[in-house]
Amino acid sequence: MDKKETQRNKLEKKYSNKLQENLKIGSLVSYQGNKNLPILKNLPILRLYRYKEAFSYQLVKDFFNEYNITPKDYVFDPFCGMGTTLFTSCVNGIQSIGTDRLPTGVFISETLPKILTITPNKITEIYEKAKHLLASATEAEVAEDVRIMKIAFLPKNLAELKQWKTLIQNLESPYKEIIDLLYLSVIEHCSFTAKDGQFLR
Repeated sequence: MDKKETQRNKLEKKYSNKLQENLKIGSLVSYQGNKNLPILKNLPILRLYRYKEAFSYQLVKDFFNEYNITPKDYVFDPFCGMGTTLFTSCVNGIQSIGTDRLPTGVFISETLPKILTITPNKITEIYEKAKHLLASATEAEVAEDVRIMKIAFLPKNLAELKQWKTLIQNLESPYKEIIDLLYLSVIEHCSFTAKDGQFLR
């Protein structure tokens, strides 16, 4: 038995009286649980970006209910990922703060609540205006040193994506961040790659 295994066994033994098995929440642990969520039926925010490690809105909401978390409380998520806990807190009027080591997760967690603040159809309006500027837009310098960039896209697609990136960078907040998130959510579909967790294959 290696050192890590020994430490894990010690922790399991120490906290064994606090551990509970709850098979009812199995389908909510994954972000897949956001697919048929009534509260987000017309607002598929938590499905914009495929973040494999995320869990569902309903899982967080159930924990809030179980532990009587109210707007008088303050929620801290030390490993917030894409920010499901923070978003759920926001929707339910509960103050929260989160941290994460992954820049993508931090960006998504900061951007998701901004979507709730914008005027309906504003994104479509911005997109339609930007579409007419695309042909004359310069190509942004995006991860030029990352090897996979050279093989992940058709040259024409990569050039157009770089042009879109330039247009996005010139937008004002919060639309810049929101459309950048939409950009991230479609980029995999424009490539020869597939995301496996946080890695591209």
